[in-house]
Amino acid sequence: MDLNEFKAKAKKSLDEAFDRIEKLENKRSEVEASAKAKYDEQLKKAKEKRDELQNRYQKLEMAAEGKWDEAKDAFEKASKSFEEGWNELKSVI
Repeated sequence: MDLNEFKAKAKKSLDEAFDRIEKLENKRSEVEASAKAKYDEQLKKAKEKRDELQNRYQKLEMAAEGKWDEAKDAFEKASKSFEEGWNELKSVI
C-alpha cells in the first residue's frame, strides 16, 4: 500500500471514529441512570483516543515521503487503541 492509499484509509478510519462518538453522544439520554457515570467515563476515554487518532493522522499528512512508515505505524497503533476503547465502551451500553 502506498502513502496515498494509506492516507485515504486513515482518513476513512478517522471519519468513522468521529461518527461513532457522535452516535454515542446522541444515545447518552437512553442510558440508564445507574450506568451513566460509567458510560460518561468510557465516552471520555473514547474521545481522548479519537483525538490521539486525529493527531496521528495530522502527523501522517505532514510526513515526508521517507518518514511515512513511522507516521503510519503510529497511526495504526492509535487506531488499534481507539478500537480497544470502543469495545470497552460497547460493553457498558
